Amino acid sequence: MNRRFFEPFASFEFRIEPGEHEVSPLYDAVGAVALAFAELEDEVSLACTRMLGVAENIADTVTCEMSFKNKLHLLASLFRQRAAEPSAVWGVGDRSVQAFDELMANCFEAEQLRNTILHSSYVYPVQADNSIKRRKTTAKSKGLRTNEVVETPASLLRIAVFTVGTAEDLSLFFFNDARPA
Repeated sequence: MNRRFFEPFASFEFRIEPGEHEVSPLYDAVGAVALAFAELEDEVSLACTRMLGVAENIADTVTCEMSFKNKLHLLASLFRQRAAEPSAVWGVGDRSVQAFDELMANCFEAEQLRNTILHSSYVYPVQADNSIKRRKTTAKSKGLRTNEVVETPASLLRIAVFTVGTAEDLSLFFFNDARPA
């Protein structure tokens, strides 16, 4: 696919020169949220692979086009099916099911937080303290609503840390005994 850009935007090199623009720590923090979520999504896919009990390329064929939410639903269904089997080695018992349910709740919360950050609009300029006003407008059954929240690099990094922690918890839950190479 060849896309033509109109001058003066024919190349990104022209648009963004190193050192030309100061990048706010806020932008780094938004990037951290996105990258943390990508890590979580990879862990969910690997957990699906483990629960399916097939080669990774076969599991990838099943999951690669699925939304994150659908991957979570698949993982939950597979886990509950495996946990119901008499010879299950997946940590059967109320404690494991409860831990899994808490883990799934954290995964859904991480997705919601990511969506809130990445699908909001922002009121510029970035303030001197690197804060910015995030605006989210919705029009659901309750009518048109606009919510504004001041975000800082620290508030965004807390979301990234929560998301990475959830990814690590998921990995420990499913791969504590053996991590695929």
